[in-house]
Amino acid sequence: MPLLTPELIARLPELYSQEDDHDPIVHVMLHGANGWMWALTEYSDPAPDGYPKLAFGKVYGDFPEFGYVSMGEIDELNANCLEGHGLVWVDTSFTPRPLSQVETESDTTQDGLRRMLENGDHPVITA
Repeated sequence: MPLLTPELIARLPELYSQEDDHDPIVHVMLHGANGWMWALTEYSDPAPDGYPKLAFGKVYGDFPEFGYVSMGEIDELNANCLEGHGLVWVDTSFTPRPLSQVETESDTTQDGLRRMLENGDHPVITA
């Protein structure tokens, strides 16, 4: 089952639509079992270059950076997981807000995510 539902896809603007915005809106937040976060600002299927299911946003991993995210690859990561669980999941409590606000909250959010995972807690994904 694809991680991005039709409702989430409808929320995300097309790729490059916010590229001139100094503080783009993050519309979807993903969390990973590795403690990473993906703050998605845009999505296209296909992308202008023909690549399928391509998102863009800020990736909070070992070295936070902007980048493209292949949602097809993330869906493949989750494909072999138990129903309702995955290696990457959507933060269903996230409300869209400017990237600057997500940036301000990112260390706290990522620390909380890592503590949750270290304690053996893993959210159940509801679709």
